[in-house]
Amino acid sequence: MASGDKDVDVKKVVLSDEQFDGSSNKNQIPDAGDQSSNFPQEEFFKQNIQMGEAGLSIGDEALQQAGSQDTGNSNSSINSETLNQPHETDSQSAQELSSDSVSKSSNSSSKSGSSKNNSTDSSSVLFSEAQNTDQDNISADSNINQTTNFVSGEESVNLGSSNSPGAESNENSNVDSAASSPVLNVEQAVGDEDTAISLDISAALTDNDGSESLFIEIKDIPEGAILSDGVNSFSASASETSVNISEWNTNTLTIIPASNSDSDFDLTISATSTEESNNDTATATASLNVVINSVNDAPEGISLDGTNVAENSDGAVIGTVSTSDADVNDSHSYSVSDDRFEVVNDGDGNMQLKLKDGQSFNYEKDSSVDVTVVSTDEGGLSVSQEFTINIDDVNDFNHIIGTDNNDLLRGTAGDDKIEALDGNDRVYAGDGHDAVYGGAGNDVLSGQGGNDEVYGGAGNDYIYGGDGENVLDGGDGADRIYAHQGGTDEIHGGEGNDYIYIDGNDSVDGGAGTDRVYTYGEEDVSLNMGDANVEQVFAQTDADHDIDASSAEAGVQVIARGGDDNIVGSDHNDDIRGGDGNNTLDGGDGDDRIYGHTGGTDEIHGGEGNDYIYIDGNDSVDGGDGTDRVYTYGEDDISLNMGDANVEKCLCTNRCRS
Repeated sequence: MASGDKDVDVKKVVLSDEQFDGSSNKNQIPDAGDQSSNFPQEEFFKQNIQMGEAGLSIGDEALQQAGSQDTGNSNSSINSETLNQPHETDSQSAQELSSDSVSKSSNSSSKSGSSKNNSTDSSSVLFSEAQNTDQDNISADSNINQTTNFVSGEESVNLGSSNSPGAESNENSNVDSAASSPVLNVEQAVGDEDTAISLDISAALTDNDGSESLFIEIKDIPEGAILSDGVNSFSASASETSVNISEWNTNTLTIIPASNSDSDFDLTISATSTEESNNDTATATASLNVVINSVNDAPEGISLDGTNVAENSDGAVIGTVSTSDADVNDSHSYSVSDDRFEVVNDGDGNMQLKLKDGQSFNYEKDSSVDVTVVSTDEGGLSVSQEFTINIDDVNDFNHIIGTDNNDLLRGTAGDDKIEALDGNDRVYAGDGHDAVYGGAGNDVLSGQGGNDEVYGGAGNDYIYGGDGENVLDGGDGADRIYAHQGGTDEIHGGEGNDYIYIDGNDSVDGGAGTDRVYTYGEEDVSLNMGDANVEQVFAQTDADHDIDASSAEAGVQVIARGGDDNIVGSDHNDDIRGGDGNNTLDGGDGDDRIYGHTGGTDEIHGGEGNDYIYIDGNDSVDGGDGTDRVYTYGEDDISLNMGDANVEKCLCTNRCRS
């Protein structure tokens, strides 16, 4: 049996005089049963070719005597013509069977032609006479050399022989159909990270007779990448990195790399054609390189590996700061919301959050503090994170405990914890960061140097903060709290009618009761009397004051001096005195008394209510709603338009024109 694949050359049949000459066994042609024949008559070989969906067959229709009747194969769609005259015997040169054309029937189309002998002008193929041969020694097995392009289906070659006119014996050889390799083309893809990148992939069958199908697959897709054609999509995972895109639209194919990835990668593309008749396959593969352009990504977060610091630890390191960023080689700079902190390089490339030199915490004042760290990358993108720093209490005080009697207690130069207990006690804490507890009784408590915490407790106490940054708490009772000796102090009056002495930017909470605040120092003072629970303010210096009592729950009294003051009263009955400066005085609602006659050029607003307004010189007045009275003072002439001023009564104690 002879066999071969589609689109592969099959040998031609070459028959020479010698092959029909019985003089030599080696020239005998074995038949299908491996027998030889020396049929001593003039014989002709006639070729029969069949092509269709079932395949191709080439066979001898008859080996017969010259001039005998043609015995055709009823399955043949093409017959080579039968030559009816014999060929010369021994002297004839070798004859070659050539297929000038082949008739085939496939998918209802047909082509036709004929076979002819190379050595004659005849249109038929003549095979030489076999003299004195054994009729069993005729074959055409190893000399098939005919070139034929087979199409899909099962194809067979029938090689026939006959030892008598009209008789034939056939041998079939199947030829399998082979799939044709498809065409596959890819182009390198380039794009930015986190964006859709177009892929240029084209694949097509080379056998277009409809017998093959095309399968396209993309492999080695990076985990996290997303492949899409606008309709279909595929997300690669660690376990699934390939996808069949045979039914996808390759003209709109894109890939989005894994989030924030800028690593190049290679996709493996395969196109496989499959012969439907026998599942034979042919595959073309290609590697598609995808180049990712790096794009700056904003930092994602900040971590801090420590959030505790011991109290009284000057310049202590809190912990190491690091930034998570998809751009792994990016560098970052840091800033901190609280200027007591800083982020510095420790010399080994580690960024550390620490207290600045000279800064420390006192647990008794702050048990924790919130701080915001901002990390900015080289491209100017940033992320912020708030951290709570816990202050650890350190029991390193010199602990001094009094009695329930009237004690005199003195602290050391270090950090002291002094508990006076009951009694009318005197305590002098000394230097260091001290904590003083007066207990019950009318105590005199002095923090002296350092940042101190002084708690008066019950009783009418005198509390002195000293020159540090102190926390001063009067507790119950009518206390006098002196915080005007420097530093930024935090003052709590507690219950009772307290007298509180401040300077600069001390913060005040007067607590319950009618509380007075006396301001000292050269620094300007800003005070919200409503928030501070303060009912009276008395300026003791010529510093400027910004006093707001608009949220106060009761009438207030504010007495300024030589500064340029801005004073806003409450919605109740207020007593506001401007002093010598150029002041803005606003009574707000209520029946107010507003004094602007002690010098300076003042701007006065009475607001709603029946107000009493005292002016001199060139003070300007707007009495507002209500029945308002104006009293004029001083040596300067005064001009007043009562209509414009919303004033109903004017009492002149000097020269005035109203």
